[in-house]
Amino acid sequence: MQTIRSFLPSMQERGHGHIVTIGSCLGLMGINQTSAYASSKHALTAFSESLSYIAESSGYTGVKTTMVYPFQIDNEMFAGCIS
Repeated sequence: MQTIRSFLPSMQERGHGHIVTIGSCLGLMGINQTSAYASSKHALTAFSESLSYIAESSGYTGVKTTMVYPFQIDNEMFAGCIS
């Protein structure tokens, strides 16, 4: 968020820019034993959507936003999770 805060004004001045946010599919749904992780990823989803609306309503149509939702991977962090 701080990085976006730093770069967004110059993107708006130039009339173009692209902000890519990397989240997780768990930002769209929760699964067993991931409440803290899923909550943080859902916050990224809401942040990215809000940022997109701010850019549009401010007339800065040249500033684009993209939200990426990678799928859950098989590692220790997700051991025991049932999707």
